[in-house]
Amino acid sequence: MHEISHDPHALLMLQFLAWIGEDGRSHAETMEAWRSSCPRLSVWEDSLDAGLVTVAGSAVTLAAPGRALLARDGGAEPVRQVQGRVCGVAS
Repeated sequence: MHEISHDPHALLMLQFLAWIGEDGRSHAETMEAWRSSCPRLSVWEDSLDAGLVTVAGSAVTLAAPGRALLARDGGAEPVRQVQGRVCGVAS
């Protein structure tokens, strides 16, 4: 089982999973909101590597482990969005 602590990256991961939600998002929408050139903000890549989300065609959806993690550890504090992109707050 995936473990989430309360470090900023873990909270951002929960925020990402909540944003994807049960209905999913388009790949284009996800890339617009969550892509980052910062190696320290790799939520998109980390979620794929951990099997928390799946991409099928142009749809991004929660995988079973992502739904379980969100159900168990949901309620991440909101993160700010600037011009449509998510901005994590450094600790």
